[in-house]
Amino acid sequence: MKILKIIKLFCLMAGFALIGCSEEEDSQTNNQNGDLVVNNNSEDLSVRILVTSDTVDVISDDSNGKTEKTFTLIKTSEISSPEVNGETLMANSLDMRNSLIAVSYNLRGDVYGGAVDLMVLSGDNLKLTSQVVAGNADVNATYFDGSRLYLAGAATGSDSTAYIYQLIVKDNKLVTESAMFSWLGGHTATGLVEEGKYIYVTTGDNETTGGGLHTRSQNDLSFSSYKPLHDARWVDIKDKKIYVQQGTPGNLSVIELDDNSQIQQFGFTGLNTPESKSTFDISGDLIFLASGYDGVQIINRNTGATVGQIAIPEEDSSVDMVSNSVTVEGNKIFISNGESVIAAQFDNKNAANPNPVILGTLDLGDHQSINHVRFRSNRLVVASGLGGVKIIKLVNK
Repeated sequence: MKILKIIKLFCLMAGFALIGCSEEEDSQTNNQNGDLVVNNNSEDLSVRILVTSDTVDVISDDSNGKTEKTFTLIKTSEISSPEVNGETLMANSLDMRNSLIAVSYNLRGDVYGGAVDLMVLSGDNLKLTSQVVAGNADVNATYFDGSRLYLAGAATGSDSTAYIYQLIVKDNKLVTESAMFSWLGGHTATGLVEEGKYIYVTTGDNETTGGGLHTRSQNDLSFSSYKPLHDARWVDIKDKKIYVQQGTPGNLSVIELDDNSQIQQFGFTGLNTPESKSTFDISGDLIFLASGYDGVQIINRNTGATVGQIAIPEEDSSVDMVSNSVTVEGNKIFISNGESVIAAQFDNKNAANPNPVILGTLDLGDHQSINHVRFRSNRLVVASGLGGVKIIKLVNK
């Protein structure tokens, strides 16, 4: 089939080398070199799921050791990380759309290897429905767009290693028949978002080597525009404005969606560690920026003023404790701080003085590497590196 030949070409360019595709939904596609494995057998994948009903303690920072009493957190599921070439992958990024969750994985260091898990969460029931394992590519971010799932990361096979890849989601399964692939400039793709007919992808490294914001057509991933930006780490769109978080030093670039012109820059402290993961979340008029050793900075996106900060607690101020991800919904904030997750709250009706307050640290066990957190509809999803993924339910009292 012509379509299969096109897919194979794209995958070879990406170092994925896909051989053969099946139209069966409950199938596994494996190539001779082990570069790409697509598994849509949910029964086979379910062995990685551990169902629990454990209460997650929120350890207070006050001297009495009290826990926050206005809500309870219950861990309902854990998903162990997959392996590639005999090595356990690290869960590093999440995207959530309604009941669907996509998790991306990569390998630490210079060796490439990654995966994507697609799962469905219905109430407390979690079903792992589909998986792609790539032998020669890190997957650093995912993004749902209707029936499409976009992947971005870095792969072997090109002088410019950053890439974007598109798969179709059909009946909660990943379909490879119409897959599309494109190289990007920059060392590695770090974040992506869709708006209208375009996909916006950030890539890290210096702008002279292709780092910045890349705009690609949703239809075929063809080039639309490129804006050089140093150390671009994350991207989101709100009210026809593109927000790009940058590091070394910390900076938030605001770009007009319609003409790609840069209209504002907001500097902030932190993000001085090269090649580090950093994300932000937008809530109303406020932007919550994970800022490395400087915790979370809160910026009013209308004025550019820094209106709050959530510093790393003193007992967590070791070299491993950096804020690299933050998620906000309602008046709740969850922050990934190295080996821990911090719970906080703020006044979500006062954009001039949100007054954030730390509630405590979530007890998720030792030796976690919390890379990304997402909180939506009272569900906290945690990408905890080699510790896999944890699904936590918030119950208001």
